[in-house]
Amino acid sequence: MTRKVPLYDHKDKVLGVVNYTANLDFWDGHDHSSGVPGEHIGIGKCQKGWYVCHGTQWEGRKGHARLVTEEFAKQLCLKYNPEMYQEIFFGEEPPDLM
Repeated sequence: MTRKVPLYDHKDKVLGVVNYTANLDFWDGHDHSSGVPGEHIGIGKCQKGWYVCHGTQWEGRKGHARLVTEEFAKQLCLKYNPEMYQEIFFGEEPPDLM
């Protein structure tokens, strides 16, 4: 079963629901996380565009997603888990910064 989370725009308006993902998490030696214990991050694409999914294991807090630009999604991918870039962006090569 795929978990769904609410998708918000930049004005906190709920646009619908999207699939939860934590595809930018990395193994820190103990757990998969975004670098903060109990916090998770992922990027997905839906009919309205790219979104960033924020998940948590903390009691009383719920996962959610925010609609973002493709450029912002790419920057987050490069920051958190560049090894996932080609998989997330349909085979596109990451930018060469040399």
